Amino acid sequence: MARRTVDVDLNRVEGDLEFQLDLEGDTVVDARCIGTLYRGFEQILVGRAPRDALVITPRVCGICGTAHLYAACLALEHLAGLSPPAHAVLVRNLCLTAETVQSDLRQSFLFFTPDLCHARYAGHALAGELHEAFAPLRGRVVRECLRATRDLLGIVAVFGGQWPHSSHILPGGVTAPATPRRILDCRGILDGAGSKAAWSAARWRTGSPSTAPRTSSAGCPRRPARRAPSACSAAPAATWACTGSAPAPASC
Repeated sequence: MARRTVDVDLNRVEGDLEFQLDLEGDTVVDARCIGTLYRGFEQILVGRAPRDALVITPRVCGICGTAHLYAACLALEHLAGLSPPAHAVLVRNLCLTAETVQSDLRQSFLFFTPDLCHARYAGHALAGELHEAFAPLRGRVVRECLRATRDLLGIVAVFGGQWPHSSHILPGGVTAPATPRRILDCRGILDGAGSKAAWSAARWRTGSPSTAPRTSSAGCPRRPARRAPSACSAAPAATWACTGSAPAPASC
């Protein structure tokens, strides 16, 4: 049976990525992933102090910088024979999970679903509804995805002071422990994101244009201030339940 090769270009990622599939009939007999973009971060690190990697490596990517920071830290810990305490591992995993969720959501609704708005589907019975939901940067679901993922990244900012390009993961631990204040901040962000997700799902099922729950830029239920206003310059007179002494979310 003749073998044919199918090239699949993925041009919506940060860099050039291509998959090649070798087919015999309808069966994939071989597959290759090819990345051709070289940015030279390895050369940037040559001759530098080892801890410079904790500042430089997260800048490999503006979406998954925490993962690159974690990888650099693991390499340094391996070289030094260090093992982080359980508390630090939990903080790292929390920040990595928040970043992974935003990455998965953006991959789905910013990179994949726009294809459903292609002109070839214009005659489909759901074409209008799909375009209203998934049109690039304008669709309702796309905008809600951007808001929700921005809010979730506030969890990284709680411990790292900023996102992207945080440097809060260090060999042997993290720079900020999970204090009760920070845990409450993170719970507020998650609760706010969860309430908005439930509202979005209900609206998708019913098509109702009802008003979304009132939340802050960090996704937290609004309440009158009972402590000093947030450091975020955009904060109104009434601050949010998740703010206070913790660093402002990245959206600020």
